[in-house]
Amino acid sequence: EVVLYDGRPILARYHSTSGGRTLENSKVFTDEPRYPYLKPVPSSTEKSAPLYRWSVRFRLSHLQSILERAGWWTRDHGRLASVGTRESSSGWHYPDVVMKGSRRHLIKTAQELRETLATLAPQMYPDRYPSPANTSSGTLPETLPSNRFEIVTQGENVIVKGRGWGHGVGMSQWGAHGMAEEGATYKAILEHYY
Repeated sequence: EVVLYDGRPILARYHSTSGGRTLENSKVFTDEPRYPYLKPVPSSTEKSAPLYRWSVRFRLSHLQSILERAGWWTRDHGRLASVGTRESSSGWHYPDVVMKGSRRHLIKTAQELRETLATLAPQMYPDRYPSPANTSSGTLPETLPSNRFEIVTQGENVIVKGRGWGHGVGMSQWGAHGMAEEGATYKAILEHYY
């Protein structure tokens, strides 16, 4: 069996965990068109997923060192004082990250920060990143499992609270698992996500 739209096989995107709601294809894959079957839908049956919600803690000094290694933070910025998130200024589904220094501030997108931390945090602090988590490996699969997060600064720590793992488009594997456990048929699962 295959899933068709207008007589052609669909682009059957899937991911691990949406964090509660899937995303529209064109919002994530911006160089692709909108597909009527890759639209946002609630995904309430994935709450048992290990990465439905996750949290990562950075020391301000460690995060500043990572930003310096990335070439984003210089002496002109001063000491990293706080980090937070705000709604995207470019209309992305993920936030902007505002890093305030004692002299200047820096703004990057959540995806830019996620990509940079994925490489540099484990290289520079392998005993801390990826962080411990309630997963089969005992750690998060990557430093920040998705770009759907909020950041607050508490004292000398930066707390990242996120949801989901993966791009968030199409079928949530954990959501499908939860629907199946509740008795949904495979057709009902496919109709819900696609």
